Amino acid sequence: MLDHFEFMHAVGCAAEVAENAESKYGEYASPHEVLGVICEEWNELQDAMHKSDYKHARQEAIDIAAVCLRFASETTRRERAGQC
Repeated sequence: MLDHFEFMHAVGCAAEVAENAESKYGEYASPHEVLGVICEEWNELQDAMHKSDYKHARQEAIDIAAVCLRFASETTRRERAGQC
């Protein structure tokens, strides 16, 4: 059963990673950049899983979620501004 507290904690961690990344790098240049970042994070997640390093795997899963949430947020912002 999904633990709501743990789920929301993970979402909060992903939101923090997304905010830090946007502050550091700015908006994504294109959807292709998003896909490239997701693929890179996916490969890091796979490596961690193959090594049974679940602490590292958790962080990589959060990183993937952060990229996806950030892209969704940027897309929504652009749609509202009539840029999409």
